[in-house]
Amino acid sequence: MHEPAQQEASLSHTLVAIQSQIGLPAERFPHLIETHAPWLPVPLCPSLQAWMIDDPIPLWEALEAETGREEEPPMFAFAWPAAQALALLLATGAIDVRHKRVLDLGCGSGVAAAAAARAGAAEVILVDLAPMALLAASLLLDRHQITTPRRYWCGDAFDDGRIFADCDVVFAADLFYSRSHAERGPRCIRQLLGDGKEVYLTNAERPYFDACGLQPLWEGQVAVPRALEGVCQRHIVMWGLAPA
Repeated sequence: MHEPAQQEASLSHTLVAIQSQIGLPAERFPHLIETHAPWLPVPLCPSLQAWMIDDPIPLWEALEAETGREEEPPMFAFAWPAAQALALLLATGAIDVRHKRVLDLGCGSGVAAAAAARAGAAEVILVDLAPMALLAASLLLDRHQITTPRRYWCGDAFDDGRIFADCDVVFAADLFYSRSHAERGPRCIRQLLGDGKEVYLTNAERPYFDACGLQPLWEGQVAVPRALEGVCQRHIVMWGLAPA
């Protein structure tokens, strides 16, 4: 088993530091998300629960009213289809993370990280561009009473890959959802594979996806809110290295 890496300013951020970026008193963010986002079983992995908004507008407006500035849509308040698939595959042991240090790249709601912790990961490292996503993920893990060691990193891991040094497994759900990610993300993933990292990608029909030489290992369907996705169902594929 690996010992959790000692926290360093360059390789992790405290929740206090992340909280300071969002411009809200510490107690207000949990109140807003709990008021405007229902806490429900995750459809593909009902042993876990998550905030599952079907319309982002009420929470989005509430956050902007509190911070007094424009905010990005609160996409952390929904367990996206590809993250649900990761949670399912971790919960069933299809992805084996026992005693491994796991990094959730673009963690969003945190549901995949929660599944990894429950599946026996030695440590979970939550990485996201959005401070609010990291706070939401922390709340989700706390609600599930998860005590697995965890670290947080708020920033663009494509530009600064040092955070990957201390992990064994990297997984990412719907990582390539923009042209910018499509241009930079595959280079990062291929570097991780070249460094011997175990990598799993799940994708729910996002237009910029690149499998990075990985092989499809699982696929399935899940119902989604039309208000969020524009469709009622998404097809999901999980990509990784096939067992030897």
